[in-house]
Amino acid sequence: MKLLNSIQKKSYHYPLLFILWLITHGILWQSNGPKLGADSRFFFYLSDDILNHQMTFDRSVWYLTYGIFITFFRLFTQKIEAIVVGQLALNFLSGVCLYQIIKKYSDHSTIAFLGTFAYLFFPISLEWNYIIYSESLFTSLSIITFYFFTRKKYWKFTFLFLLTFFTRPNGIVLLSALVIAYFLELYQSKKIKRSYIIGISSIGFLLLLIILNRMMSFYGPLMIEGYLIAEIIYPKYTYFIQPIDSPFLISKDQNILLQLIGFSFGNLWYSIQLFTIKSLFFWGHIKPYYSTLHNLIIAVTLYPLYFISVLGIRQINKWDLLLRSFVLFILFQGLVVGLTSENWDGRFLPPLLPYLIILGCIGLKKYPTLSK
Repeated sequence: MKLLNSIQKKSYHYPLLFILWLITHGILWQSNGPKLGADSRFFFYLSDDILNHQMTFDRSVWYLTYGIFITFFRLFTQKIEAIVVGQLALNFLSGVCLYQIIKKYSDHSTIAFLGTFAYLFFPISLEWNYIIYSESLFTSLSIITFYFFTRKKYWKFTFLFLLTFFTRPNGIVLLSALVIAYFLELYQSKKIKRSYIIGISSIGFLLLLIILNRMMSFYGPLMIEGYLIAEIIYPKYTYFIQPIDSPFLISKDQNILLQLIGFSFGNLWYSIQLFTIKSLFFWGHIKPYYSTLHNLIIAVTLYPLYFISVLGIRQINKWDLLLRSFVLFILFQGLVVGLTSENWDGRFLPPLLPYLIILGCIGLKKYPTLSK
């Protein structure tokens, strides 16, 4: 109880979080340190193109913000440590923003402290701040972006949302969640004629479809290739299901979205099996090649978060634009992984953690001891 009483003193929250954050990352820096991953070279090539003014409109554009982020530090040094320091700084800043978002929805500083603590020190997300991958920046920017929305700083929100959108391809998942949440809110408000809402919605969905079609020009053929080999976890890990001998395929001359839809419905039972297994690996997050300790840590931290997130969703009486966006983003991200592939290192799940934590903190409001 003494610990609980001490963290209920709001003046201690930020300093205590910062001290714990410094200690944790001091240890992690010494034990692990900055790392390069399999895709890190791609980001440095993108940075080279930016420095040489040679950007092309290929898949690189969906990582443009991260390329600019890396380029900024490379103006001063070529050491990757500087980039990682930048990612870590934004990680703590996003924690401060998350604190304010949670406080808005829980109306309790103690719950905001606990939620921010969970975000900053969640075991499966800590390592991504040290790798030259776009997950860390995407996660931090998305939280900071939504913080400005809660403060009604809409111009800053719009600018930061554009930066977030072009940090990694998942930006379209976040955009889709926000657009659909916005039209749901309009539809329920009854302040605008529903015929107008349907018309505006159609335009919004058409724009999303155009962006998706452009993105799939690169990723679509890779998805079909994965379907043909029954890929569950990228790259080329297959589990529990064998490829079909004579799959139904639409001509490669057709639009890539039509090819994907044709494959899914033309091989429906096979597609359902692929989707189900990939989704289980994504949400479960446990992998056969992880150590027993690694999988145990996942089970004792992630699964309780899922549980209290569901509790939080069930306690929401008044849905607003952001809460709808958070839930839709979580669901859409799972849908995308089910349609594509889970990654071998599980990096598609950590960007969802802050939104699961926000929903979970709403669920914590039912506990009077925490809510004082």
